Amino acid sequence: MKALFLDIDDVLCSLKTVAATGEWPHDFKDPYKFDQHALALLRKLGNAGVVFVLSSTWRTHFTAPEAAAGLNLPIVDCTPTSGSGFRGSEIAEWLSENPRVTHYAILDDSDDMLDEQTNNFVHVTGEDGMRLRDFRALCQILDVSYESLTAPKGPFMRHANGEEPM
Repeated sequence: MKALFLDIDDVLCSLKTVAATGEWPHDFKDPYKFDQHALALLRKLGNAGVVFVLSSTWRTHFTAPEAAAGLNLPIVDCTPTSGSGFRGSEIAEWLSENPRVTHYAILDDSDDMLDEQTNNFVHVTGEDGMRLRDFRALCQILDVSYESLTAPKGPFMRHANGEEPM
């Protein structure tokens, strides 16, 4: 099983998203308050068989099924909440209880991860949230073909200098 530990604030609702929509989301009632491009990319991972585990503080207010329905993502569980609030330890505890996980990635703006999680961690900024290069990193960590998920269906246009768009 391949699992993605998902944070929400500053990942799916960044300062960029707030500038575009005018406010922070506080629930799942208005999905357009979330970064729709980031969600579309994450859904591609879900379609490739990756399951999502909510590691965000949102897990203290919403269940995995509520988050799954609100974001239209295959969120199957939430990490446990520890007294320390140290996210890396909470992820490690969830992994120890789910030994079928063969690959995992962590998508978060906070860097409170364990040293042994460094190679599985994609660190985003609160200003931009998840970017295409972060999605590429997730694909690599989860051993999912980026090219098969993102191949354009129509003609592809390159920049005048011959490089692919970012």
